[in-house]
Amino acid sequence: MMKKLYSWKSKAGQKDYLERLKKNNTESAIEYDKSKNFDLGDYIHHDKFGYGFILKVMNQTKVEVFFADVQRIMLQNWSNK
Repeated sequence: MMKKLYSWKSKAGQKDYLERLKKNNTESAIEYDKSKNFDLGDYIHHDKFGYGFILKVMNQTKVEVFFADVQRIMLQNWSNK
């Protein structure tokens, strides 16, 4: 299966994309957990920051997430072993 490609040229485009995701279905959001693996464009929910989406997969353990009020670098594939 081929992955979807996403491109956001501006903050307005990013905000519009997030608003469309929230409007269409908040139940489809993945609950954020640092042990999970995320893909570009995944729609997530974080307890503190709310709804957002994966803006950039930086490497195997970090993703950049776009939330309505802030962008954050978040962990992924993280284990407390």
